[in-house]
Amino acid sequence: MNKKVGIATSKETPATETFQVRGTARITDLPLSGTASAINTKTDGTASTTKDQAFTAVKTVVVDANGVLGTVSGLPVTELPLAPGVYKPIRYCAKNVIGDDPSKPVYTMTFPQSGYHFSWRDTGSGKFTLYVRRTSEYASQTMRAASRWLFSGGSFEGGVRGNFDVLGTDERVLDASFATSTMGKATLIVWPTAQTFNIDFTTLNTAGAREKVMNICIEQTVQ
Repeated sequence: MNKKVGIATSKETPATETFQVRGTARITDLPLSGTASAINTKTDGTASTTKDQAFTAVKTVVVDANGVLGTVSGLPVTELPLAPGVYKPIRYCAKNVIGDDPSKPVYTMTFPQSGYHFSWRDTGSGKFTLYVRRTSEYASQTMRAASRWLFSGGSFEGGVRGNFDVLGTDERVLDASFATSTMGKATLIVWPTAQTFNIDFTTLNTAGAREKVMNICIEQTVQ
């Protein structure tokens, strides 16, 4: 018969696993991974007469919605803190069909931390247009921005906007063609915060293809 031990359980809610604690548990004097002479258990699972064995962690303890403990292989990665003024980029990518839907759907991408909302859609004549605006939380703030090409390949219609104000309504950043397969990379920098958005995209219009497709990635380098 399987025995189960329950702490603070009851007849109505008995222990469901070999050992169950109903409430807050506390464990002290846990060994640190990599510490020598920290445990009694040998690598083969047998006991040593003294605490002379090293403790080397290889798994991470996890818990499910019912509080049952389990493990996953590997250890969590700890990132070192960044130096003041150094930021980890935030990058989002999207893929979609372009130029084949009469309704011309609008695709979107939002950076809520900095308050910028990007959208793009088929604007006719074989091109798509990328727009930017402030999110509703920052709609009252007008920021000065500049968009520039970093690299472009293929034909374009309209190019980049250049210098303009970013408001609470859509402002054009750039136009690019999807009538032929193309690629490009542009940047949008905001004054005075120096928030920079690197934009890269590819479009594919293969002869005889049923749908024209595109991929766009936007990376915010400064928060």
